[in-house]
Amino acid sequence: MATTDNAIFDLHEITKIYDGAAGNATLTAQLSNSSHYVPCDDTGAVTSWNGSTTQIFIYEGGSEVTSTWTITANTGSGLTGSYNSTTHIFTPSALTDETSYCDFTCTKSGYSSLTVRYTITKSRSGADGQDAVIYNIKTSTLAMNKNISGVLSPATVTFSGWKTVGNNSEEAYSGRIKIEESTNGGNSYSVAYTSSSNESSKQWTPSANVTIIRGTLYEAGGTTNPLDV
Repeated sequence: MATTDNAIFDLHEITKIYDGAAGNATLTAQLSNSSHYVPCDDTGAVTSWNGSTTQIFIYEGGSEVTSTWTITANTGSGLTGSYNSTTHIFTPSALTDETSYCDFTCTKSGYSSLTVRYTITKSRSGADGQDAVIYNIKTSTLAMNKNISGVLSPATVTFSGWKTVGNNSEEAYSGRIKIEESTNGGNSYSVAYTSSSNESSKQWTPSANVTIIRGTLYEAGGTTNPLDV
């Protein structure tokens, strides 16, 4: 602002201030069952495929966006199975090697590709004349969304133990459950909870700043023999 009097003047600056760009939601690929043991007889032939399927989910933040991605299932040596691109379920049907895997490669234009692995292993643990027993740990949710205030949704996750005897239906299993948390994307974990007695499930409220929660099911009576993670 200027006047005819050179001794009178003023300067006022107006500056644009831009908000920071919105943060990108975390992209993760999760499997409903990341590893599985199938019972087999003394010749190595699989006797039951119960519980051996796995379903892939892709999350952008807390939103499930699986159908917007292209997913390819690539099986390893000795494993035969089929992938349903509508339900996103992989169903194994033959396993000639002792252990194998299926890699899910997920692609979408403008995004880095995601890869997640499902591992399947033969179990010969059953004594002669007895059915093999397969153990699983399951979670109530595969992803938790954290808002800008740090509030998780859902607020808790429940880990539960299950077992399958031979070709029978799955049933609840009471063992020991250990819960570990990571705040650095899985580079390291700290133990957050360990069962003091046998239990079939445990509901857990995550700590602040947690990025990954890992549950391990142990054989009843202690934490020396892990059954599934």
